[in-house]
Amino acid sequence: MNWRRLMTESDDQFRKRTDECSATPVRRILLGYAANLLGKHSLTHVFISFVLDLLSQETRAVVASIIVPEHERAEAANKGKSAGKKPVRRRQPAALRKMLRKLAESSSCADLAEVRTAAGPGRHVEHSDFLEYVVSCAAELPRLTHSRLATRDVEELLTRAVALELRSQASGSAGAHSEQLDDLKRTFGLCDEALAIVCFLFCYRQSSSFEDLSDSHRAGEYIRLLAVATGVSISRVRRHLGSRGRLEQVGLIERRLGHLGAGFELEEDVVYYLAGLSSGSLAQRYCRADSEPTFALDTFGVPGRQAEVVTALLRSKRPCHILLHGEAGTGKTEFARSVAAAAGLGACFVKEGEKGVASDRKLELHAAVSAVSQDTGLLIMDEADTLLNTEGGHIFGGRVDKGWVNDFMDRSGCAIIWIVNELSAAPPSVRRRFDYSLEFKPFTRRQRAAIWQEVAAESPLKAEITPAMIRELSA
Repeated sequence: MNWRRLMTESDDQFRKRTDECSATPVRRILLGYAANLLGKHSLTHVFISFVLDLLSQETRAVVASIIVPEHERAEAANKGKSAGKKPVRRRQPAALRKMLRKLAESSSCADLAEVRTAAGPGRHVEHSDFLEYVVSCAAELPRLTHSRLATRDVEELLTRAVALELRSQASGSAGAHSEQLDDLKRTFGLCDEALAIVCFLFCYRQSSSFEDLSDSHRAGEYIRLLAVATGVSISRVRRHLGSRGRLEQVGLIERRLGHLGAGFELEEDVVYYLAGLSSGSLAQRYCRADSEPTFALDTFGVPGRQAEVVTALLRSKRPCHILLHGEAGTGKTEFARSVAAAAGLGACFVKEGEKGVASDRKLELHAAVSAVSQDTGLLIMDEADTLLNTEGGHIFGGRVDKGWVNDFMDRSGCAIIWIVNELSAAPPSVRRRFDYSLEFKPFTRRQRAAIWQEVAAESPLKAEITPAMIRELSA
């Protein structure tokens, strides 16, 4: 069994699972993390495994050609120690210096033939997983008494190998960011530091070796790992991941309570989007333009003066918040659509996710706001109970801090109609922020008849619908 062939399987699987299948360049990002961490992270088994997993077949073969023979030589020397042999002085051999220099000079993985020749021919190794064997050798070398490779030598070897991979990646790529990352940054108003943290959390979900590395660190160590890998200071990382940070405020991340390693998780829909598993922009995913026919405003039983006030507010072209509340089935949603049409605005609905919990609604709302034109658009936030009833978390499916609601309403920058069935748990500070509030009471029999008559008038079966049928439907 040729050991070079043994090492190709993991590399090919990794590429297939990341850069070739993902819209976000995971491997390039992880190589950057490895470059930042080398020399600052201890050479643990899980860390070396992470680094080697990123290397191409050619580069990994060179690393193994240096590591494995040296490990075998050191082990043999240790076994002969009891025979009274003189210890070998720890120094960097000439062959290693030559191969490291060649690694530094190579511009691509294809330039490594000479290095492999200098390292010696491939060998047959009886081991079920040679990559795991190389990782073990690299982790043990600095601790072996007779090894000429100290920790700094192994770090230099891995650093040169990662640098070579980065040069090869740069020659065939315009950069480390994808269209999805740019769209994410634009949609949620993220700074570069926050976007870097999002990339880190996304890569955690895409690479098993990187996941193992992250989970091997406890909370405080994990923050430092994230900071060193991304180049963002520890204090800034803590600020971005805090409850008042932008990432949690827009619902991009959620906390994983009781987890020893990565205490934060990227929202599932965002992971799918960055992986290229969903089409269109994020704003389109969470926002649906209304194109259905609407009803006349006088069919809803809303006093004419109140309907005029709502219409005037929407026509003013300034950001405003209008609240429609009342029992289900009282026409709130249809009124919102109709008043938008009367004001000459294009209505867009915030789509509700499958779970419908408060954290998801925050993400949906922020994404939808970015898709609505401030001059000609109107956002309709239907089923907003989980967001506005901040004092009833257990009743309304998750609790949202009222401070978040207040801050969002103050900064939204567009016209929004909020629709809820229940308002009993909405605090006064939230209610005061609405420019106008309109309560919908159950329809009377006359109002139901008027609605049915208007529906019948638009139906292709209107000739078959009799007044008696209207009275029966309205009872």
